[in-house]
Amino acid sequence: MVHARKRRVLNSAFSEKAIRSAETFVVKHVDRWIDLIIDGNDGNDGNEWTAPQNMSNLVGYLNFDIMGDLSFGTSFDLKEAGENRFRHMPHTTADFFRFMYPITQSPILRFWVWLKPRGLDGLLESASPKNVKDFNAFVDGCVLKRREEEESLKRSDADEGQGRKDMFHYLFKTTDDAGNPAYSVDELNAEAILLIAAGSDTTSVTMTGFWFYLTRNPRVYVKLVEEIRTTFKSADDIQTGPALISCKYLQACVNETLRVSPAIPSELAREVLPGGLDIAGHLIPEGTHVGVAAWAIMHHEECYGDPWVYRPERWIPDSVTGVTTEDVARARSCFNPFTIGQGSCLGQKLAMEELLITTAKLLHRMDVRLAPGDNLGAGAPELGWGMRSKDHITMKDAFIALENGPMLQFRQRTT
Repeated sequence: MVHARKRRVLNSAFSEKAIRSAETFVVKHVDRWIDLIIDGNDGNDGNEWTAPQNMSNLVGYLNFDIMGDLSFGTSFDLKEAGENRFRHMPHTTADFFRFMYPITQSPILRFWVWLKPRGLDGLLESASPKNVKDFNAFVDGCVLKRREEEESLKRSDADEGQGRKDMFHYLFKTTDDAGNPAYSVDELNAEAILLIAAGSDTTSVTMTGFWFYLTRNPRVYVKLVEEIRTTFKSADDIQTGPALISCKYLQACVNETLRVSPAIPSELAREVLPGGLDIAGHLIPEGTHVGVAAWAIMHHEECYGDPWVYRPERWIPDSVTGVTTEDVARARSCFNPFTIGQGSCLGQKLAMEELLITTAKLLHRMDVRLAPGDNLGAGAPELGWGMRSKDHITMKDAFIALENGPMLQFRQRTT
């Protein structure tokens, strides 16, 4: 019941109307981000390659700014040059997940939940690493600032149309059946963590994976660049609509990245209800936690045939490549990067909007390449099981995947 109530509230923040409205802010941030990449080209005329830059940092700053704007009505300007007291926040968010993930996976999770109001919250706060404390303080500050703004508007009897209708606005304004605020301060803080951390980090993970695989597959890169630059005369024309939808190869590249590099790689467990559950003839007792890891199923040979190959063509039926509609249907049957059912990601349309617009605009304006000789983020034999292949990005599971690299170079397009 609690989940259903909260989901109804967030449905307003992620409605079709809200997503269309958000595009203006997404485009503004993406255009500025690309301008900064061009401006930082060491003072040359733009026709030379930039110094190598860590793409996971670049997309982390971009997406943190976007989610700050959409969630709290303000950009944190992490992508801008110069000193910024919030610059470390994307990395601090990762530290938060590293700290909390083992707790959420504990076999005594119910006991943890029972202890929360009985002193555990205070104990965790005092035992938290400094970066986790910094993250909690950052979230508290964001929520406090927006609460004060919303309460000020309420006291002034301002017209309903006044004020920015960011995601926090919908959380603050919603009421329960008795007309009281539906969210306590603690609940607002919890939702803010979800919006900031999950909203920015998941998209950043996918973008990092996208550029890792694209720059290591020249054939895919050339084909994708040609599609984007022949579809749009100008990068300013790139927006949600029929033209962007027509870029089938771009969508295939994004889907293939979501498959091989899922932002949430492990299972989101559910508890078997009373009476047990029969799965393929196996009786699972009630109370058992079950789940399917997205990374595992999206690397299943029965679904994908060559799951370790980055091959966007698998998502497009084509007699030339030999991919049939049945092949695509089989691939889609195992494809669940945003999960499925009642727990599916509410922000998936916004995430896809960000992914398509950002990648299309950058490839329209810039040439991109892997920095020669650099393998940051790639697997290596000495890294051990699961991370030995140089053709794949290394991922560490902390609920959200943690990645680093690749190191890329940029230059303004020459053709």
